[in-house]
Amino acid sequence: MKPFEHYDVINQSEFLDYQKSFEINEHTSPIIIIIRGITGSLKIKQIFSDIEYVQNIDYLDINDENRQPYFEKIKEYITPELPEVEFFNYYSNTKFNRKNFKFYSRLCTELDNFYYFQNKESYITAFVYIYRILETISYSFPLIYASKTDDFIGSYENFKSWISGNKEKGERGFFKTFIETIVKNDPLEEHTIDINIVAESDEIKSYFFNAIKRVCPEEVFNLEHTNEPNKLSINFVEFHSLIINIRNRFFHLLNSGQQNLQSDELLDSEYFFSLINKSCMNWLSLVIFEILSITIENDEC
Repeated sequence: MKPFEHYDVINQSEFLDYQKSFEINEHTSPIIIIIRGITGSLKIKQIFSDIEYVQNIDYLDINDENRQPYFEKIKEYITPELPEVEFFNYYSNTKFNRKNFKFYSRLCTELDNFYYFQNKESYITAFVYIYRILETISYSFPLIYASKTDDFIGSYENFKSWISGNKEKGERGFFKTFIETIVKNDPLEEHTIDINIVAESDEIKSYFFNAIKRVCPEEVFNLEHTNEPNKLSINFVEFHSLIINIRNRFFHLLNSGQQNLQSDELLDSEYFFSLINKSCMNWLSLVIFEILSITIENDEC
């Protein structure tokens, strides 16, 4: 039994013929469900609880500033240079939609779990799925990216650099060098993502602000755009480090001399994660859509 079912929130009459591959039904491919979910246009049912909810937050536009028509907007997110009909033709191609099917099915379920717990305001559990999404993509996306290049020598050199070219070890170093590769000479290279600290007083804001700042390396933050205690600005290429450090310092409460996140300094753990989850998912969504863009750019279907 699948843990989730998906339903459309757009009336069938609103789809043009060439857009019908983006309809949600029992035959919709997971990659399209991922696109519809991340861009806030999906109804989801959690089977075990029998709870239905609408995922209506566009995690590529968490400040709700984009006023483009929906289908025009998702095309612009992925391939702004392609004509709209050509873009949708890719997702009408069965061969294209079946590529990495098992991987995208797994990623889709992790995203569904995030939406479910975020909707329930169970923010700590939702963060667990943020980390699971990061782990799901951290090795698979570099492999997908490498498989799309026609330059096998360049692909090999990239892979070598991802594995050994960064002084950071393991998951963090591998994924960081991959992120640096895909955003090189792209606006995302200099992009920052803000975590806004909302609370009743500056004193309370400072608790949350300092907790995040204390457990992450200095290079994670863009100090020029940071406004203490109201806003932390995170460098795009370092955002994965923030997710990993918060996960390690909150869930791994070891007496190892490391500065872990203590419950008394967070004041309210659920509220703490409510402050960071949207920004974390914004970053993950940008990475996912960057790979979707690269997939179309280098497609051979």
